[in-house]
Amino acid sequence: MKMKVCFLCGDLSRGGGTDRIAGLISGKLAKKQEYEVFLVDVANKTGEVYFDISPEVNVVHLRGYKRLDLICKVFSLYKFLKKEKIDIVVNVDIMLFVYSIIPSIFCGVKIVSWEQFNYYNDIGSRHTRYIRQLCLKYTDYYVNLTSQDMETFKRNFKVKAPITYIYNPVSQCSESEYNINSKTIITAGNFYKSKGYDHCVRVGEAVFKKHPDWKWLFCGDGEEYERIIEQVARTDCSENFVFAGRVRNLDELMKASAIYVSCSLCEGFGLVLLEAQQNKLPVVSFDVPFGPSEIILDNINGFLIKDCNEKEMSEKICELIESSELRAKFSDNSHCQLHKFEINDIIKKWEYVLKSVMSMKG
Repeated sequence: MKMKVCFLCGDLSRGGGTDRIAGLISGKLAKKQEYEVFLVDVANKTGEVYFDISPEVNVVHLRGYKRLDLICKVFSLYKFLKKEKIDIVVNVDIMLFVYSIIPSIFCGVKIVSWEQFNYYNDIGSRHTRYIRQLCLKYTDYYVNLTSQDMETFKRNFKVKAPITYIYNPVSQCSESEYNINSKTIITAGNFYKSKGYDHCVRVGEAVFKKHPDWKWLFCGDGEEYERIIEQVARTDCSENFVFAGRVRNLDELMKASAIYVSCSLCEGFGLVLLEAQQNKLPVVSFDVPFGPSEIILDNINGFLIKDCNEKEMSEKICELIESSELRAKFSDNSHCQLHKFEINDIIKKWEYVLKSVMSMKG
């Protein structure tokens, strides 16, 4: 008898990295004989799915209503879980606990809480700590993205659920050659305050004073998008910044770039850093909790910048710009950490969690 697993997401139409990884993992599990996998979202107004999803995965959009939206979606989830006889719900973002806890209790379904942010990121809600504590008490397994974050949770919460960490996976490394002649810096991600695009602009101003022939490509959109455009317009180097918006061809844009830069102030994991390394890019990142230091080897395949120091970051970017040999060295070493994030090993860890949870049923 197949194990029925439901990955519960926010909105599969928005193109976020979290949803892409949920789709990737659900697709790999669905190809195995032991599982029937569903990918369900609760806030999709268009019915579209941004990323390609394996045809073996059953995609479901919960129906919403203008009035009593939360209550209606909770009831819709209950009907879905009951009809499909789901065994395990994986909340892809712990805040989805508010949708899944009541339906899961009434349907006898186990819950896995998959933390997508780190301990220091409250996701913009004053309820985040409370929801996390409930998850750590009442869910059947809690999954962090990094070992450092897991240990921080264990120190600062009353952890009653089994807890582990599972890295997000890499899919396939690029076989193309590093573009040593490129003069493009690239940054990708949603335009939220935590992503630090305002830092990128200030760092860029310092870089372009020395290297006005280089460009900085921003890929993404979000609530800070217009504000960052206005910030760039006030600089003396606005023509050096390029806004691409949300893109589907990020891998191709990375292959055409020279350096990946992250000014994020916190990371749940740092998936886009892995994507940059997959595409053989040298990486420069603020050394923030908790992902970058588990992905980047400082001065081997990139630079880790302490204390969000903009001056040091601009200097390190200039150092890379001025030395094609150093860029080539970092590019050659870009894959040296990727074995830790290999998809088949990640799937084995997910299978261990799911089978452990199933052994609790009864």
